[in-house]
Amino acid sequence: MKLSSIKSLPLFFLPLFALLFCLASIPQAFAYKGSISFTEAEKAAHFAKIGIVNEVSAQCLDNVWREHVRFFEDHRVSKYFGNRRYIKGEVPGRRSDGEVLHPIRPALRARGLDPSLESQMTSMSCVDLARRCLRMGFEAAGQVRFWEKIDAFNKLNNNIGPAIMLGLQALGWKLVYWNPDPRQNVQWDLDDQERSPNNAKNVWGYHKIRYDSVMGPKRKYYEYYVDDRRTLNGFGTQVPREFLEVPFFVGFAHTGYHVFVGYQGEVIEAHSVRSLFALDNVERNMFNPLGGGAPVSTPSEVYLSGLIAVPPGSL
Repeated sequence: MKLSSIKSLPLFFLPLFALLFCLASIPQAFAYKGSISFTEAEKAAHFAKIGIVNEVSAQCLDNVWREHVRFFEDHRVSKYFGNRRYIKGEVPGRRSDGEVLHPIRPALRARGLDPSLESQMTSMSCVDLARRCLRMGFEAAGQVRFWEKIDAFNKLNNNIGPAIMLGLQALGWKLVYWNPDPRQNVQWDLDDQERSPNNAKNVWGYHKIRYDSVMGPKRKYYEYYVDDRRTLNGFGTQVPREFLEVPFFVGFAHTGYHVFVGYQGEVIEAHSVRSLFALDNVERNMFNPLGGGAPVSTPSEVYLSGLIAVPPGSL
C-alpha cells in the first residue's frame, strides 16, 4: 500500500495499521553478549560518590562544548569530527558498513585551511561523548573499575548506547521512558516511514509499539525494564521541573539509534556524520523535542521518544 493511500484511511484504522507495520519492521530480538551486574555493596559505594560523578561528568560536557565553539570560531572547522564520516590523514577509508570515510587533510586544504590543524582535532560520535564524560566522572570518584566494567560490556556489544545504559541501571541508575505526546505516536511512525521508506537503519516504526510495551504489565522498552514511565510521559512542551534538576543523564532515541547526554535539562550531543565545517556538528539545546529543543536528528528534525538513564538519588 502506498503512503498516500495510508494517509487517506479513516482515522479509526490508523492505530491498527501502525501496529501492523511496527510488527513487520521490528528486527529479531537483540541478544547481548555477556552480562553485567553489581553487588549491593558496589551500588552503595557508587551512591556514596554519585555527587562527584555527576559534577565532573557535567563539567566534562560543558568543557567539550566550550572547546568546540572556541575552536570553530578560531578556525571555522569543528575540533570534533564525526567518526562515521571522516578519517585522519590523506587517504579515504571505509566504515564497517562499507561507506566511505573522507580524509580530513584534503578537506582542510579545499577550504584554504592549514592541514596541520588535523593534529588538534578529535574523533567523536554521540556514544563516544557519553563514554568520555562518564569515564571522567567515575575516575574523579575513584570508581574507574566500575566504569571499565560497564565500558567492557559496551565494547563487547559493539559500542552502543543501550549497553552503557544497561550497565548504569545495574549500578543503581534508573531508566526513564520519555515521550512528549503519546497521542501522536501513530502519526510520528507514518512521518518517519515517509522520510525513510526502506527503513534501512531501523529508525521508524517504533513510537507506538514501544509505548504500548512500556505501559504494559512488563514495563519493557524493547529489552529494557523501565523504572519510571511517568515523569517524562506526555509533558508536551513543559518539561517537568524535577527533570530540570537532574544533575547528569544519558539518553537514547529510536531504540538506541542516537545517544545524547546532558545535565539540568540541557542536552549536549555530538553527530558522527555531519560536516566538519558546521557548527552544529556538536549541539547544545534544552531537552524539549516539541518546543524547539533536543534531542536533534537533523537540523530540521528532532527525535521523539526513547529512554533516559538518571543517577541514583535523582527523580
